[in-house]
Amino acid sequence: MTTKKTILQTIRKHCLECVCGSIKEVEQCTSENCALYPYRFGKDPKPNSSKTNKMAGNNPAQFSSETCCAAAKISLESTNTVRVVPEYG
Repeated sequence: MTTKKTILQTIRKHCLECVCGSIKEVEQCTSENCALYPYRFGKDPKPNSSKTNKMAGNNPAQFSSETCCAAAKISLESTNTVRVVPEYG
């Protein structure tokens, strides 16, 4: 089963990959238009927000390639694993 923790860990890995593995670069990221930006530390920036607020479009797993600095997407596979898949095109 895919959990919130798994998704946040995958986002963290993606952000590290985006800046060539530099933790400092993730901290200093300037891509504020990236939908994953608030989640780049692998933590939910609003852990106590209500479920209805999260369902109102605040889902880190849904973002367009135009807004992400590395043009990637989150892929939920049938095995319930989460991985970041680069988009070429």
